[in-house]
Amino acid sequence: MKIVKLLKKVYNKIFRITARPKKGNEYFAWINNNEPKVSQIDELKEFVPKYKYKFSFIVSDNIEEDTLDSIKAQTYSNYEIIKVDKDTNVNDVVKESNADYIVFLYDNCVLSFFALYEVLKKLETQNSDVIYSDSDKLEIFEEDGKRRIKVRKEPIFRVDFAIDTLRATNYIGNAIFVKKESIEKNNIKLNKYDNNFIYDSMFKFYENNLLITHIPKMLYHELWNKDKYYNENEEIEIIKNHLNRLNLSAKVEKGINYKQYRIVYDINNRSKISIIIPNMDHINDLKKCVESIKKSTYDNYEIIIVENNSKNNDTFEYYNILEKDDKIKILKCGIEYFNFSKIINFGVQNATGEYIVLLNNDVEILTNNWLENMLMYAQRKDVGVVGVKLLFNDNSIQHAGVIIGIRGLARSYV
Repeated sequence: MKIVKLLKKVYNKIFRITARPKKGNEYFAWINNNEPKVSQIDELKEFVPKYKYKFSFIVSDNIEEDTLDSIKAQTYSNYEIIKVDKDTNVNDVVKESNADYIVFLYDNCVLSFFALYEVLKKLETQNSDVIYSDSDKLEIFEEDGKRRIKVRKEPIFRVDFAIDTLRATNYIGNAIFVKKESIEKNNIKLNKYDNNFIYDSMFKFYENNLLITHIPKMLYHELWNKDKYYNENEEIEIIKNHLNRLNLSAKVEKGINYKQYRIVYDINNRSKISIIIPNMDHINDLKKCVESIKKSTYDNYEIIIVENNSKNNDTFEYYNILEKDDKIKILKCGIEYFNFSKIINFGVQNATGEYIVLLNNDVEILTNNWLENMLMYAQRKDVGVVGVKLLFNDNSIQHAGVIIGIRGLARSYV
């Protein structure tokens, strides 16, 4: 009980007034519905994990006092704190540690009191080499020079791990948990412990096939904005080095938005692409679609129009015109009823391209290099299917991908 009282005392020092948004705020409601309460510290302290892992917190030598206090306020006490400077060899520190998991924690972070508790719970059900989480910002106010009020705001709900997202932006955050054995067994060479350490390390973990897990909970809060140390050139260099290690030939460009990048992969070979378009009448739509394709800068393609049950004479007259183009084939499917899968499969069976593009007849291509933009991803060994964003005529988004797991299986993201 003395340990529990001490934990409460330390926690109350950090959050003298509970660090939550004001009532009525949507984020306040989310916190109440998804996080343990301070009153549950005793309960969390009694939790006995299946695996009693030890954690080593590696932090910078100028770490905030609030950050250190938040580590001491954890309901799980099997940990150590190791301070390093920018010139420290991180691999040496990892080697000397006798912990199971290394926690790389930047000096602007304050841990939630249930951070280690949630990590241990995750490790009971899922083997993980690397773990990252969601986070938010912590704004501190002083009143009368005595009382500290901390308000949580600006939550960041991160996506599960996706390498292309990581290449496009440094989204992982400022705290990660890494299995020590995985670092040593794969002989991963970690760079100096600077502001880009975690970003650089995440690429190396991916390259070594480490299991990367996302815990969708706010396991830490940022005391101040680390963006003041943002260095665009350094991040671009990290991405380039990562691509070079994988022998991926590409250019790394600035993205449209701040802190975003665009990777333009070189086309390995100009393989033939078969564009399959199911069609029944709707000739005006089809004309617009075909004419927009003809403006493509990628020329090694064929268009396969799969005709199914058209009734209008204008349709067949237009087909006669199209068939004069060597790149266009008209195939009659002859299914008495509409079956999209059968129509597509019939087109694929008659395709001669190495890659297949499935295209509705009411789509107009907006960018002339659309085929290159899809092919540069499709040619990668780790990619099977490539999708694109579709817009309505008013430039609003019609379709921007499919999310797995919604309504039982999947749902379009619009």
